[in-house]
Amino acid sequence: MSWKDDKKRIRKNRQKLIKYKKTLCCKVCGVSDYRVLEFHHLCDKEECISRMVGVGYGWKTIMKEIDKCVALCSNCHRIEHWQEAVSYTHLTLPTKA
Repeated sequence: MSWKDDKKRIRKNRQKLIKYKKTLCCKVCGVSDYRVLEFHHLCDKEECISRMVGVGYGWKTIMKEIDKCVALCSNCHRIEHWQEAVSYTHLTLPTKA
């Protein structure tokens, strides 16, 4: 397959992704602006969705990966990963003596 075909598939996939994201909302706060929605993997992450779209994966493969995710707005996504990091590292703040 030529690079020209890849570029066409990438462009189509970007359009499909935008159309799909317009049907979603953040599972935490309910924001529905597709421009700030991201996919948070719940398990078995193989690849980032945006990277899959950007390098030309097939749409069926992209949707299989999306099925492992929930939609979160960018703020809720950052908070979720911060909370995961804190619980993973058992972060404790130093106390004043």
